[in-house]
Amino acid sequence: MANGDDAAAAGMDVVPGTASVRQGYDEDNKTRDYIAQRTNAVQPIAKGGTGSTTAADARSALGVPSTTELTTGLAGKSPAGHTHNVSELGAGTVNGDLGATGKLSAQGNIEHNGQIYSPGTRNRTVSTNYASVYSGDGGWMGIPPSSRRFKTEIQPWQEDAARILGIMPVTYRLKSDVAELGDAAPVRVGFIAEDLIDAGLEEFVPTNIDPDSDDFGLPISINYEFYVVALQLVVRHQSEQMQDIHTRLAAAGIA
Repeated sequence: MANGDDAAAAGMDVVPGTASVRQGYDEDNKTRDYIAQRTNAVQPIAKGGTGSTTAADARSALGVPSTTELTTGLAGKSPAGHTHNVSELGAGTVNGDLGATGKLSAQGNIEHNGQIYSPGTRNRTVSTNYASVYSGDGGWMGIPPSSRRFKTEIQPWQEDAARILGIMPVTYRLKSDVAELGDAAPVRVGFIAEDLIDAGLEEFVPTNIDPDSDDFGLPISINYEFYVVALQLVVRHQSEQMQDIHTRLAAAGIA
């Protein structure tokens, strides 16, 4: 294909080799006319145009829906289910709520700064090899180890049974219950955490671990499950006393 063949095919004049150089300005003007004609005219889709003079006609010609059509068409539609690998999504933050109607699984750790809300757990019973779950320092959840293989420097616990017996059970209402329910707030039974600390039993009292809280480091609860250790000590002490009394009575010929 020779130079100028495309121009001739498009309906443009071709400058002959015998044309006078002095008429070059005229050929330049022709070229500019051709450019103006192309830019001012409606270009067909086949040549990269829209074949239209308005945006609405262009959308119609190209088969592109309008904003209104998109909004109406998507109304009430549910997103299609699909999965992504973390490597595809990249690191980042999900703003707003993240919902799932099915099971939500994760192979790694799940970390968040909010609270765990699981109302369905109250209706879920377990009957095999169950254990209490605790929240430790840093928010880690797990069960406390009690097997000998986890422990070292094991020694008998020497504690004054009288101090344990001096801790008085009380009835009370939680302030949060009273604020929500008023006089209908339930009456509960338990101990006061500060009383255990005063008795030297601070090992049964977890404290607030939030450094940004005004209550940081203050007692917040009682590990009632572990408190059975203290009660076992009292039972052993009283059993030894009963055995001593029985021995004395037997020696006196009374028992």
